[in-house]
Amino acid sequence: MHTTALRLLKHVMGGTSDSKALMNIVEIKEWQFNEHIKNLIQENYIKKNDGIISLQDNAKSKLLLSLSRKLDIERLFHDSNEQLFPLLTEPFTVNQLCINTGFSSSTVYRAISDFESIGVLTKEFDWDDALKSRIPDKIQISSTNKELVTFAKILKTEQESLYEPNAQVIFKNGAITLKKVLSGKITEGQTTGYSLFSDYGIQYNSPYDYYVKQDFPLDIHDILIHIVMAAHEAKDKLGLIIAVVFYAKHKEKFDTIKLRKLSALFGISTTWLDIEGYLRKRNLKNPELFLSWEEFVSKATLYNVPSENYILPNATSGLFANIEKNLSENMTIYLIGGENMRIKNLKGSTKDCDIVVENSTDFERLKSILVTKLNYSRKPVEQFSTEDARILPDDILEHPSSSRIDLFTKKIMHAAVLSHTMVSRADIIDYDNLKVGLLRNEDVFLLKAIASREGDIQDMELLVQGGSHQPSEYQHGMFDWTVVWEEMLLQEHTNHLRDFTTDVFQQLSYLDEQTGIVAPFLDKLKRHVLDRLIKNRLRGGIQPLNHIVELLYGADISEKMIRNRVDSLERDGTLIKKRIGRKVYLELARSSIFPEPTWEINTENLKTYLDWRFTSRTKPSDPKIRAFSDDLLDFGYTTIGEIDDIVIHTLAVATNYEKDHFPKFNLTAIGFTKICVKLSNISIGNINGYQVSELRNNSS
Repeated sequence: MHTTALRLLKHVMGGTSDSKALMNIVEIKEWQFNEHIKNLIQENYIKKNDGIISLQDNAKSKLLLSLSRKLDIERLFHDSNEQLFPLLTEPFTVNQLCINTGFSSSTVYRAISDFESIGVLTKEFDWDDALKSRIPDKIQISSTNKELVTFAKILKTEQESLYEPNAQVIFKNGAITLKKVLSGKITEGQTTGYSLFSDYGIQYNSPYDYYVKQDFPLDIHDILIHIVMAAHEAKDKLGLIIAVVFYAKHKEKFDTIKLRKLSALFGISTTWLDIEGYLRKRNLKNPELFLSWEEFVSKATLYNVPSENYILPNATSGLFANIEKNLSENMTIYLIGGENMRIKNLKGSTKDCDIVVENSTDFERLKSILVTKLNYSRKPVEQFSTEDARILPDDILEHPSSSRIDLFTKKIMHAAVLSHTMVSRADIIDYDNLKVGLLRNEDVFLLKAIASREGDIQDMELLVQGGSHQPSEYQHGMFDWTVVWEEMLLQEHTNHLRDFTTDVFQQLSYLDEQTGIVAPFLDKLKRHVLDRLIKNRLRGGIQPLNHIVELLYGADISEKMIRNRVDSLERDGTLIKKRIGRKVYLELARSSIFPEPTWEINTENLKTYLDWRFTSRTKPSDPKIRAFSDDLLDFGYTTIGEIDDIVIHTLAVATNYEKDHFPKFNLTAIGFTKICVKLSNISIGNINGYQVSELRNNSS
């Protein structure tokens, strides 16, 4: 609210009612006075009759009058504070407030300072080990001030109804607005949620239609999470079960990681993880949200959901004995997932049996036995589900009546390897020619954190608990978190191309939220991950410190934490700070070298390289990468290492060139790499798309 309007309102509440007197008191011209009075009338604070100004007789004005006797309402409502204040009926981080309002962090912090100065906020604190101090986590209006909370809720409802009178806003941030309207009504945005069910083979008559406005294309993951969000907000058990049916019917199309990230964005990650657990018949954090399993099965049958999408298959009886019968020489295989847990009595059944072998010879022998002797068939790659394609086993073998088998050769899920430490810890079941290694619970736990498949959070909980369910030969005392930490760092060192620890940290955070199990190294891991993220973003060249802060700031990562980690990395010699003009810039003290320099140049390898080197730059489409790969081969380059060497040696010059020639553009990874190649090889000339105009076209 404008400061002058607030002053006028305060004087009206103080008893001044004459228009001319008010105009003189606040020392404004008549046209300004009339404009402010008109706005205050529209906002239902005051009324005007024959030049006499008085408060409206409504709850809103009465509450404000009462509050004005206890609080400085100018600090509460001036300027942008008026938009921020109603949001704080619920707890928000500073970053969430920035996203929801579009305000800068400095504007939000200024508002918080105003609110704190009149004592209307409460904070939930967290401990930052790096800073050795408490830092604010979430902020909201103090619940002890009932009048203030009620007034804020009135303002929030008014804001939403002014935005769209026919619609109820379910969720809103800077990029997404999810709304519902009575069925048949129209509002801004595109239809989503239940309104699109008929497109996916489910007829469900909801009393509401759902609409979304978002800055990115709508896909099936969005539709599902919008359904879950709507049911969660309305505490609609039937609606939530219909959402579960929708998910189960189209499970092949979903990626669990994407669903978890989306649910976290909407603040319903515990509800989503409960859905994963519900389909696996596990204990739920919020069981009161769900109808009985029998009612779900009834609905799933009604909508023709294949039962194999929600009922786990039986394990293959005598699988390993049957494999051994067909072996003519020794072989060792390792179990890393659900079958490992089933043998240990940690779970009753599993969707798949994950087997790792140590070399391609054993892989081919085992696959041949399963297909030719034990009635398994290979799943064609083109039939892989979204999750199969992400995990990407070396082969998937299916059986008509038993769990499928996912086969891996040494490397697991493109992230981890079957390490010597995992092998050394494994418990061995001896079938004569066949040795079956059961990885320890700690190793299975870590691999499930990487895989992030449906039900893995609940499995991780069971692995930590272990206990008396396990046969005595597989009990090794309490769950050893040190083993998890050390193996995680070993795996990270082995695979330089995957942000291994970032993935693990995310899943451990979900585990904490869903089960209350907190890894003792979680805070240490958070700092480790933040250091990696900072270094990764500097691989592509010097960057302003405030740009690094903007990229990483959010969720439970505060600006202070980022700056502290930057200072720590500067002290240990990892990065260098430079002041150029008024800005502070960061760059790595030593250039990072691509860990696979001998890779040949092709589309897939070049894409991996560009993703690795230029984390913060826009990644072009595969056809553009393919064309760039062909260009590099035509110029006589053959390995990724040659291109990486060029980029390293031209980073500084290319950065200045980009700044001078493309001040209004942010070049893509290809556009910037083209500059590096051209700068290093003047014989290339302006050919094959290397003209300035083409470089501009490769910018975003």
